[in-house]
Amino acid sequence: MERPRIAVLTGPTASGKSGIALEAALELGAEIISADSMQVYRGLDIGTAKPSQEERRMVPHHLIDVAEITESYSAGRFRKEAGEAIESIHSRGKPVIVVGGTLLYIKALLEGLLGAPVRDEGLRSELGRIWDEGRGGELYEELKRDDPLLAARLHPNDRSRIIRGVEVFRLSGEPLSKLQEAHGFSGGGYDALVFAVEVERPVLYRAIDERVGRMLREGWIEEVRGVLDRGYSPSLMPLQAIGYREIVRFLTEGGDAARVAEEIKQATRNFAKRQETWLKKMAANRITRRETAVFAAAVKNFLQSG
Repeated sequence: MERPRIAVLTGPTASGKSGIALEAALELGAEIISADSMQVYRGLDIGTAKPSQEERRMVPHHLIDVAEITESYSAGRFRKEAGEAIESIHSRGKPVIVVGGTLLYIKALLEGLLGAPVRDEGLRSELGRIWDEGRGGELYEELKRDDPLLAARLHPNDRSRIIRGVEVFRLSGEPLSKLQEAHGFSGGGYDALVFAVEVERPVLYRAIDERVGRMLREGWIEEVRGVLDRGYSPSLMPLQAIGYREIVRFLTEGGDAARVAEEIKQATRNFAKRQETWLKKMAANRITRRETAVFAAAVKNFLQSG
């Protein structure tokens, strides 16, 4: 049985991939599936760089605004909902372009999911409480003891991944790193043409700085203040994402707005550097941010050759 064909475009944050995908989708009559772990959340718009309402009218976008801030959104849920969206788009005779920088989601879609235990909400809540009490170091030390390979790959402040690693070992007695190695991430159900946007690091860092500044001018701090004013806990996972956590800390503890901007820029640059490291390991065609025509032509040829 022939596998469904999809195009995938990824790259580090602020690399211009969303603009490339939008232009290509307009040319090809395609629909876009967002592979972004933050754009799924309703109410978090400015800091997640969601496409504008006008852009969404021009090209249908999927998996944006599909979850409440209080919900947990996982790679497993993404794979399921992206699969449903792909089937729906193909049923209308339209091409699919998956675009985003959440590489775990893309990996899950293309290569299948890990056979790790499902989330245990009770245990997850307990571990989250321990972290929020300022005892995250204890969890990191536990992870170093039980899964040193995973711990070595993580920053000591990587709340969500440290908690997941501890959770998996407590539930299964197996290190998450061992399960990942044994799985090998095989078993995807799609014939995919994968592209990655490459940007020289100085250019990328300037783009990050400019985008963070623009987001702040557009009301990012006010967006977060509104979320907190509606009674949402600042410890919710989406509010601990890059940029949001710095603004939450600024709003709850005070400080200097200019310093917050610099902290967000630095954290985002560090994140982009980690994305680049992972992208180097990914089998993908490489394009620059100015090669929309190259991407569109390749996708068109790929779809027509199937």
